[in-house]
Amino acid sequence: MELNRHIDTAVQYCQIPVEDTLEQDLSTHFKTAADFIHKAVSNNGRVLVHCERGCSRSATFVISYLISMKGMSVAEAVEHVRQCRSVIAPNASFMLQLHNFEQHCKTAAV
Repeated sequence: MELNRHIDTAVQYCQIPVEDTLEQDLSTHFKTAADFIHKAVSNNGRVLVHCERGCSRSATFVISYLISMKGMSVAEAVEHVRQCRSVIAPNASFMLQLHNFEQHCKTAAV
C-alpha cells in the first residue's frame, strides 16, 4: 500500500497493488481503503476508486467502505454501488471476503 501526494497538487492517492484473481486476499486492505475514503469524504473531498475495468477490485473496496463506515449489508452495498455503476461484478472470492468482512463488522459492533 502506498499513500502519496502528487507533486505540485493537493491530490492524494492510496495505491493498493492487488490482482483480480480468486487467490487474492483483498480483505487485508479493507480497513486501509475504508479509512482513506472516509477521511476524504469527511473532509468534503472526493475519491476516485479505480482498477483496470472498474468492475471487481474497485467495486469491492467501495463496498467494503459502505459496510464498515455506513453499516450496510453486503447486499445493500452491492445494490447501492450497482445503481451508480451498473457493470460492477466482484469476483466470487471477493464476494466471499465481503460477506466475511460484514460478519466481522457486525461482531465488532456488539
